[in-house]
Amino acid sequence: MSSIQNNQGRNPADPQWTSVTASLAVTGDHLDAAVVQQTLGLSTSAESPDAPRTHSGPGWWSYTLDHDFSDRPDDQIAALTSRVTPLLEGLNVLVDRGHHVQIAISGVVPMGTRLALSPESTSRLAALGLPVSFTTLNEDNEPERDPLDWLD
Repeated sequence: MSSIQNNQGRNPADPQWTSVTASLAVTGDHLDAAVVQQTLGLSTSAESPDAPRTHSGPGWWSYTLDHDFSDRPDDQIAALTSRVTPLLEGLNVLVDRGHHVQIAISGVVPMGTRLALSPESTSRLAALGLPVSFTTLNEDNEPERDPLDWLD
């Protein structure tokens, strides 16, 4: 079983989540990715190699940091929340239009692993005022595709 805990007092030898992905996810009927990007004021070109990437499919759009950025959840949460905070006004517009907005964190979780988050990460997530979801995959069911495919 996997659990979430504060990382204070964590044993560094404990197994950790791997292939961590932190995303801003927007879902809804008739969602248009171009309208989401325009509402949020995001360009369609990547800012830099470590910038979040946008992905979309029918009814969903995401702004994602993946394990190539960092495999540490705290690093991803710090980077994503700093990029999402200036977008909160646009995200409220999307919510007012009937879309669902959340922070989605996923990773491969070896048996008995705990997700350790720092108090700073927990505070950053809470300050956004958005729902947060955690999706766990084990090594046997790690997808060969994008872990956000469940949004399709």
